[in-house]
Amino acid sequence: MTISSRSHFFGFSNYGVVQGIRFACGISIAPEGMFKGYSVVIMGFDPADTWQNAYHNDQLRLIGKAILHPQVSKAGRAYVLQHLLTWLDTPDGQNLGGAMAIYTNFLFLKQEGFILEWVFHPEIQEILDREFEAAKASEASEASKVA
Repeated sequence: MTISSRSHFFGFSNYGVVQGIRFACGISIAPEGMFKGYSVVIMGFDPADTWQNAYHNDQLRLIGKAILHPQVSKAGRAYVLQHLLTWLDTPDGQNLGGAMAIYTNFLFLKQEGFILEWVFHPEIQEILDREFEAAKASEASEASKVA
């Protein structure tokens, strides 16, 4: 379930927390620095714990970061946050698992023009690479059965 979705510092930064069965994460959208663009940072934590406990006990782990297009408005940033919070909180999002759910949403948001690029923590990227390889192997297996 979506725990919270808030705006801070006169609307310059936004954050929200999703806590599901398979994964939980905090999503923050904030400026990169003075007169720079905005980025989305996603930090994961154990879904059996709470955001507050994970934060205070230094148990948050970086999942990924995306750079927003410089032309994305305040309303656009709010849309990006709400889209991520809503989709990651769905049964489909939870069933995909954190890494793949975030990747597919970053991909969608890039196709829609909101995100320029993204990077995942190396451990998360390894998980994604394994899932991509498994999908390729499955497709090859299906193709050989048809042929």
